Amino acid sequence: TDNTMDPLQKIEENFAKELCSSRKEVFRDHEKEGIILTLMGDTYKRRCIDKSTEREHYVNATALYNAAFVRLENAGEKGPNHQRYREHIVTSCEQIETLYCDNILGGNIYCVKKGINQAKIDELEKYRRHLKVRVKRLEKVWEECPKPENKRKPRFEQRMNQLTQLICKQNTKFVKEFSAELMEQSVSVCGPPPCKFTMVGLGSMARGESTPYSDLEYLFLTESDKHDEYYLNLHFHFQLQVLNLGQTPLPAMGIQSLNDFYNEKESNDFYDDVTPSGFKLDGNMPWASKTPPGHKATELKPPLKLIGTPTYMAELSTTKADRIHGYHLATIISTAIRIFGDENLFLDFQNQINMTRRGENPEFVRQICLERMHEDCQKYKFNLNDCSSKNVKKDYYRFPSTFINNMKDLHMLDVTSPWEIIRELQRQSLLTSEQCSHLYFMINVAIGMRLLTYCTKNQQHETIIGSSNLYIQEQIETKTIIESSNLYVQEHKYCMDSSPSKVWRQSILIPHDRLMQSYFLRFLSITDCIECGMATKPSSMIMYCQCKGCILLVKVKTYIGPDDIIYEPEEIIESIEQSWHVLAGIIRQIDYNGLAQLCHFLKGDFKSVHILMNKRLKQTHSMPNKLKSRHLLSAAILNLNMGNISAGLQQIDAAIKVCLPDEPSFHYNLMMMKLKWHTKLKDYPSVVLCFDDMRKFKAYNNLPECERTVVGQFYTNALLHLEDYKTALKYLPKLKGDYAMLFGESSEEYKWTLESMFTCYTALGRVKETEKVENMLKRMKLQGIN
Repeated sequence: TDNTMDPLQKIEENFAKELCSSRKEVFRDHEKEGIILTLMGDTYKRRCIDKSTEREHYVNATALYNAAFVRLENAGEKGPNHQRYREHIVTSCEQIETLYCDNILGGNIYCVKKGINQAKIDELEKYRRHLKVRVKRLEKVWEECPKPENKRKPRFEQRMNQLTQLICKQNTKFVKEFSAELMEQSVSVCGPPPCKFTMVGLGSMARGESTPYSDLEYLFLTESDKHDEYYLNLHFHFQLQVLNLGQTPLPAMGIQSLNDFYNEKESNDFYDDVTPSGFKLDGNMPWASKTPPGHKATELKPPLKLIGTPTYMAELSTTKADRIHGYHLATIISTAIRIFGDENLFLDFQNQINMTRRGENPEFVRQICLERMHEDCQKYKFNLNDCSSKNVKKDYYRFPSTFINNMKDLHMLDVTSPWEIIRELQRQSLLTSEQCSHLYFMINVAIGMRLLTYCTKNQQHETIIGSSNLYIQEQIETKTIIESSNLYVQEHKYCMDSSPSKVWRQSILIPHDRLMQSYFLRFLSITDCIECGMATKPSSMIMYCQCKGCILLVKVKTYIGPDDIIYEPEEIIESIEQSWHVLAGIIRQIDYNGLAQLCHFLKGDFKSVHILMNKRLKQTHSMPNKLKSRHLLSAAILNLNMGNISAGLQQIDAAIKVCLPDEPSFHYNLMMMKLKWHTKLKDYPSVVLCFDDMRKFKAYNNLPECERTVVGQFYTNALLHLEDYKTALKYLPKLKGDYAMLFGESSEEYKWTLESMFTCYTALGRVKETEKVENMLKRMKLQGIN
């Protein structure tokens, strides 16, 4: 232990450890967490009172107070000191700003007290209500999308394009003006700027894709490089105002005692599952930090600041600078919009960027762009086995956005929004009008889905259920297996609440299957083209394929309806051979007999599954293990659904034995099926054994948290039926915490864990704990969670 440590730092670290421990307690107490966060804020306020010159101390105090306030508001039982702490927080936030003016700005005459600005919070919420009306209108347009095997509807695509652009234009205008007003207030506090400057928006705002739930990325252009201190003062005062909107989860601050992103081995790795994620600044992590202070040095990257002259900023937009600093810095810097400040300075910046980028070696830039495209294909690969919950930003939005930006960099285009880039690609005959129509479709769907998700959850929370097939299977199985729960039956049916105060963490089901199928047809084709080298000549890329193989693949990924036609394997192969795939040399390693069987199974047509299986039965011994494992799975599914349970379970075991080690997702699916069927048969000892086997499986710990909780639910349900309440209570608190983190404390999943804990405590005669859980369930009922 360092004996020279600042006493306040030691106190803060002790509070941080207590906070992280309290999150893991069986009976989590939001009021207690709020009080700890208030006391942590007080340690920073004490530093501010002691005339600290560290600007971070002031914003850290404000962030901690705002996080504390949210928890006190969410507290189930209000203690005797609840109101006192609430008032203390409000007063402290105002006091912090006054101290900032006195200690950082020198107590000049421009200082005025602001504190929590309810008027700006109301303005933000009012705009979000208007946005939801527009997104509902967009959903109505989506309903016109044809089936992927039918003819395209250009008029529908045009309407979707126009409405999506209009919504994004309105969003960007609002966020830009909202940010400019806050910055203008900060300038009025910090005093006249010492030289001309411009607040420049980056990221989604610069691309014209901003939402009122998005992070704000920005930099300061300055006429002179001699006044960084003033502009740092200005930035941190601006951040105080943004923090007082109450929509910045604590990890975004990078407070060292909670989340030390520069020394992750020592970090407490605090997770904030209470503060809503809304309008906030880009996170203070080395891979983010697209704000004027930039980031500190890391082991691999030098420090970076985003305050400087147009010349300095233009140098950061080069491919060479991108290699040095990473994190796609060049693309981010070169895609910019003026938010506030001197317009001529911004025009000078744009001109210098254009000159700098035109001076680069075209072949070098081309090579970098093609490398990025190939990397993105691997990162966002279409995986048929992966039907888990998805991240609407990473899994759907990111690929079309980065592909269009790579096309911009590849051809040195001087435009910023995806729609402008596509129009310019067409104008310069770099892509055909048909290719451009497919890019419009992809980016409009990706942006629309992101908007729908944020508006539904009332925050920037991206988890969705992308597969209706998965949703329906889970709904049927879980309802049958765990009779006491409504899990998956009511939950996940999204309803866009007009009230912006209610936030969701639950995964929501995206029901626009035809739209997503058409999106994935384009996704498949573009990634195939890139992987086979066609991106070197973009005009040759096929961006949309309606062969029968592709159509069935995207339907398995999304939804197979009762009226969908399932093609014979021979038909699928013939269709592929007549398509562009063969000419391009793209041969997918897919078992089309198995694909057709899977489609029939999802449709509930077991007779057709049986017919296709018999066609393959004689080939089993000569099959490679990959195909054999899938054939055995198909046979198991058929037998299980026809009532031949013993044979089906034996075939699952056989499939597990031949499953390749490089297919962890498939292995997991086999184990999950075994777990579910033992549960369905009420063979609870086998469920427990199966769970133990799954935990030994190396890839189990790498599963997404969402999937591990599903496994844990089957396990604890088995323990309850076996009346092994003590063992169940070893696992249920963790499951409760995971569900709170993933879906929130108003979710059906969370409620199920409380009901299960109530059963255990009652059976074990633990009266005190029983009463606590009973009170928690009563509060949920009062909140309308039945």
